[in-house]
Amino acid sequence: MVLAMLIQSLEKTFTVIQLRNSCEVTESYLCRDYGQQSPSDYLLVKIKNQTFAQRMVPALLEIKEGKTFLDFAESFTYENGLYAAFHYSSFPTLREKMERESCSLRERMQIVLNLLEKMILYKMPLYFQQHLFDMDRVCVSPALDIGFRYELQDMGRYFEITQEVVIDSLWEFLEELFSQELEQHSSIELEAFINNIENFYGGLEDFYQEFVKLYKKLQGPIKPIAPTGKLFRMWEMLKRVAKLLQPVFAAAVLIAILVYLIFMFEKDKTSIDGAETFAYIGTLEITE
Repeated sequence: MVLAMLIQSLEKTFTVIQLRNSCEVTESYLCRDYGQQSPSDYLLVKIKNQTFAQRMVPALLEIKEGKTFLDFAESFTYENGLYAAFHYSSFPTLREKMERESCSLRERMQIVLNLLEKMILYKMPLYFQQHLFDMDRVCVSPALDIGFRYELQDMGRYFEITQEVVIDSLWEFLEELFSQELEQHSSIELEAFINNIENFYGGLEDFYQEFVKLYKKLQGPIKPIAPTGKLFRMWEMLKRVAKLLQPVFAAAVLIAILVYLIFMFEKDKTSIDGAETFAYIGTLEITE
């Protein structure tokens, strides 16, 4: 019989389900708390490096006191280790949703808006922002509610992440999410917006405002980018010629119909004029 590994805090008993990763600085576990009415999953990070743990204590305390980062469950010490617990979403990941369903452009843009809104409301530190711009870490419910699957295998970089790193992660995330539109050049506005992200140096709140503007602009028909190529140019030329000749063709059809009607009228008239008329009285035939 294999006994489950238990990690105890003041409030919870975490049953370890899986060791997710381990390095010199941290170790992380996927855990479940069976003490709740509805058991919940958590990503539990153990900070093994004492020097790094000392730096993280004030950072974790700031997150706890802020009371806005709702996925942060708690931090505690256990057997000479500093632990931090984060809620682990049970929703399907964004990648899984994209593989199972046909997500429209509008739906994916709404997912991005909901994702940005949640990050802003959580007042996420930069490290978590860059960490979660990932198709396998963003989770989406059928109602497009957002959840997260934290991994935090690189938490040793916590103090190294800058706003530029966050924007780079966001850029890569959007390029993957809207890869179809970018490959097919199906939206001028969206393509220009994503290509210009590298020049954006504001915070997440500023980016959210700009993305809202883009979302509203694309509520109407999406303006396609005209493809280039010899065959496409020939096809466009033929369509323009056909459009110009359309009145001529219409007139020709009307003339042809008119000629046909005149021809049929004359033919019927000739048949009537050349016909013999017969009348009968009993068995007697009278010819006119």
